[in-house]
Amino acid sequence: MKHFIFSIISGAILMLAPFISFAQNTGAYSMDELQSLYDSTIILQQSGGFELNGEMIRYGLFRKNLKNELKRSESGWESFRLYRKRILIGTALTIGSVPVLLIISAATLNPSIGAMAALPPYLAGCVIIGTSTNFYQRSIWLYNRDAISGNLKDP
Repeated sequence: MKHFIFSIISGAILMLAPFISFAQNTGAYSMDELQSLYDSTIILQQSGGFELNGEMIRYGLFRKNLKNELKRSESGWESFRLYRKRILIGTALTIGSVPVLLIISAATLNPSIGAMAALPPYLAGCVIIGTSTNFYQRSIWLYNRDAISGNLKDP
């Protein structure tokens, strides 16, 4: 019986908690102020660039302009660095599988053995590159979170 009462009380608290915290947070800003703050501080990704404060900014060579903006957010910058690191590792594995294919095929005089030896690093590289976009998207999300909460460093 105690467990049943405890579960009912816990469920009621969990159901009411979002409304209580929302009620506390909305007193600081009106909805128009929140919309204005959101529109003026977040990064929106576009093809070939990003939009910041209503201005379209090109990514630049090696995404230099985006990188400079993400440096203002500690967590966003850290996630972007992980994205770049994973892209480099994945690219190295993918490209590195070609010499493995050539060397083992030449050494054994059997191209199928070379292909089987080159397949694992190639697939690993493809998977790493494919999953690295999660870190990229997360870096934008973290930047936007820090921008809205006012935790960005000055440029």
